[in-house]
Amino acid sequence: MLRVEAGWATPMDMWLDTAEVEVIVRAARQGVLTGVTTNPTILATAGRPPAEIIPALLKAQPGWLTVQVTAAETTAMVAQGKRLRDLSRRIVVKIPMTPAGLEATYTLSQKDIPVMVTAVVQPQQAWLAHLAGAAYVAPYLGRMLAAGLDGFQILEDMAALVRGSHPPTQIIVASVKTLDQVVGCARAGAHGVTLPGSLFDQLHTHPLTTQGLTQFAEAGDQLAGL
Repeated sequence: MLRVEAGWATPMDMWLDTAEVEVIVRAARQGVLTGVTTNPTILATAGRPPAEIIPALLKAQPGWLTVQVTAAETTAMVAQGKRLRDLSRRIVVKIPMTPAGLEATYTLSQKDIPVMVTAVVQPQQAWLAHLAGAAYVAPYLGRMLAAGLDGFQILEDMAALVRGSHPPTQIIVASVKTLDQVVGCARAGAHGVTLPGSLFDQLHTHPLTTQGLTQFAEAGDQLAGL
């Protein structure tokens, strides 16, 4: 997907960071969803075992689904990644940003298995993930800002480091907390954001929109008798 060299980056993809099937289905029906990201915490709190929730998340939308490995050692990560990929060609294997994780990323990418490297907070980590063959990098914006870092400048630096990469590596920003942060990610050149369901719902609403719709409804009532 093309991105401008500087300034506003459009279009920016939207992913959902949730196992809430109802929210995912709604976003998919609107045609705005690229995929769904998960992590072990999300799957653990989904109320169903992974063997049930993963197929449900795939069925709920036609895009990608990221599922994170739980092993810490390279060989075990690779084995888990292969098993996940066997479940569906739409699964992206999510791997943490560690030396063992980079080795697993390289091994899986050599087998044409897409990988999203997660828990990234520094530009050089995004660069390493790209060099290892990651299709996606997931920086944690909220954690960077909470630590007092200039998160948007870091995102901009990450985007610069992978710009024009081949094969391409996309910056999909996680831990996004507000609507202003969504726009900030676009300005920084991110390729996408992954949002919790509650923030996705906020994208649709604004007091001025509600006010306008109310006025239209009132005018429609006046014309209903014509």
